[in-house]
Amino acid sequence: MPDNKAKVVVEGYIQPNYPIVIQLTSSKGYFDEITENELMDVFLSDVTDIKVIRNSDKEVKNLVFNEIFRVYSEFDINSPLLFDSTFAQFGESYSLEIIYNGDTITANTNIPYIETPAEQVIDSVWFVEDELYPGFGDFYFSYNDPDTMGNNIMLESKRVYHYNLDSEKNIPDWKFVKAQWGAVRNDFEGFNGLKHFETYFDRGIDGVSGATSEGKRREEFGNFNMSSIDSIGNTIPADTVLIRLSMIDEASFNFWRDTEYQEQTNGNPFAEPINLSHNINGGFGIWEGKGSIYIKVIAQEDTSFTIRHNPEIFEALF
Repeated sequence: MPDNKAKVVVEGYIQPNYPIVIQLTSSKGYFDEITENELMDVFLSDVTDIKVIRNSDKEVKNLVFNEIFRVYSEFDINSPLLFDSTFAQFGESYSLEIIYNGDTITANTNIPYIETPAEQVIDSVWFVEDELYPGFGDFYFSYNDPDTMGNNIMLESKRVYHYNLDSEKNIPDWKFVKAQWGAVRNDFEGFNGLKHFETYFDRGIDGVSGATSEGKRREEFGNFNMSSIDSIGNTIPADTVLIRLSMIDEASFNFWRDTEYQEQTNGNPFAEPINLSHNINGGFGIWEGKGSIYIKVIAQEDTSFTIRHNPEIFEALF
């Protein structure tokens, strides 16, 4: 196969009330050897012309690189509060423009509405212990789907408190991880307009940039940990988890659904190869608008969580 020119790979999103976050990497050849050092070298840190445009009034936000997180955003890492919280709004569309090595990379997305006080998409969230794996379990939730076609939801979670038995200390997830099996779901999967639809999600596993496999109950599933007692009688608190439920547009849904399929069939010689769909012109990846709500929950039974949470800036970004 002939060598192809490396292209910019985009993973970025914009959501109301929080700064824009974009991570840029470089594509690698299909047969290239991927070592740990080479994996770290794919991150791009020298893009000087990157901006986001609100299409309704053409207002522009220029992004800068934050070395500590290896991401581009609209705020200086030394002044995290200095960003325009009114720029990202529900119902608006946003263009991304990147100029790098003489190439222009563009994309477009919108931020869907997610809910109103009168019509909430989630009634409540609660924890259920797994009968086969005591001490571990999953979060269930009651979902109300809007009675209109074209709704796509994404489920993500971040353990903001997780006691690591090996390290004997709290080691929270540093970024949100998409749910295992069914991180994105849409109207065409049978629940358009359904009210009080009960379902659950497993904690996803992302050993490269988020949660690790530590503590998982078996290879194909993640888990959340309940409170426990250690060998000397100390109580270990249960996982405290920040759940993010987002409405996303169709392009974002297709990208993440293709990603799920690819992960599930990776290495299967009988599976049909999948080319990831994306919305990046001149590159690869995804630029997505998130209409999000957050709920902070604890992995304990007999408790129902309903209150919307407003995370701190860094708690909600990654």
